Amino acid sequence: MFVSFEKWLIDLCEILCEISHMATNIELDNDLLTKAMELGGMKTKREAVNEALIEYVSRREQLKVLDLFGVVEEDEFDYKAQRSVQ
Repeated sequence: MFVSFEKWLIDLCEILCEISHMATNIELDNDLLTKAMELGGMKTKREAVNEALIEYVSRREQLKVLDLFGVVEEDEFDYKAQRSVQ
């Protein structure tokens, strides 16, 4: 059975970090949370919130990488010459 990386990460987090997590009470938009659970196939609010956080962090990290475009200078690389070196 194939499990998505996000699901695996959430499961791992719940297994390894259960003791260190503290309960947090926050007010959420129930309609939005229900829609997220339906779209993602999650059974619990906790799963939906954890997956949303994983996706949020992942997206923000991707945006940081995009900020580097044009900052890093590329060197001319002669791949043909590199192939002949062995």
